[in-house]
Amino acid sequence: MYSLRKSVAAFALMLLLFVTTSAKAATLTDEEYSRLKIIFSDARIATMSDEDAQRYLSYDLENTNSISKYYRVTETANGTTSVEVTKTEAEEASQAINNNITRGASHRTTYKNIQIVASPISGNHYFMKFHVNWLLTPRVKSYDVNAMRVDDVTIQEGSQKGMQIYGSNNNYSEISYSYNGTNMVNQSNGFGISMNLVDAATEFQLDIEAIVVSTSKWATVYASYQHAATNVTLAQSKAYNISHNGYGEVINFATAVENYYDGMQGVSIALGYTG
Repeated sequence: MYSLRKSVAAFALMLLLFVTTSAKAATLTDEEYSRLKIIFSDARIATMSDEDAQRYLSYDLENTNSISKYYRVTETANGTTSVEVTKTEAEEASQAINNNITRGASHRTTYKNIQIVASPISGNHYFMKFHVNWLLTPRVKSYDVNAMRVDDVTIQEGSQKGMQIYGSNNNYSEISYSYNGTNMVNQSNGFGISMNLVDAATEFQLDIEAIVVSTSKWATVYASYQHAATNVTLAQSKAYNISHNGYGEVINFATAVENYYDGMQGVSIALGYTG
């Protein structure tokens, strides 16, 4: 059995993780842990409650579809901070992390991985998750925005939620973002959550999720993560609409705010539909 309990050193050695979290960690069999690993990271599983774990395990995880992209992010500070984002490959990101040659007096190059996941539940119902993993620490830590947009898809109201897993040296804590909480923008065609990256942390994994229903053979879910290139307030980070005209075809910031974010491309995934 994997018993992932807070501050238990034995299991930290087993998982190479030491978790500090307000959530009760789940008790899992080896088989259950392996199934959850199909769509979740070790850090996320380590902060997962029994209730959440059993809910996720009820999904058809083995038939999950996912799309993953890697991006190189160069942040330059010359009085103000600017960000250049370039799509890259997993191999380049891995090599850069291993070499750890990313810091300069006037710039920092970091890497992030974004992934959209669709796990069947039943019929036309799907569990959707959008995951962001910073592979190296960003220079600016402010209110970033994680969002989904749906097309020929309906979102089950109340299922929208998010989580920031943060830490250093594999010591993790979590911040949960509830449905219609202060940090959420919820609209008829999608939702977004502003997440203030924790200043003291160097490692970040950011998730948003929802249960959706495909309504046609063109059903598609889009997701976008926008990193703040400068310090912004919560109110500024929420000044957007969910729209195909926005960054990543999801986040359409107000004109006064759009230049504060890096404008990174998004990711999308088609869903199956049975009429």
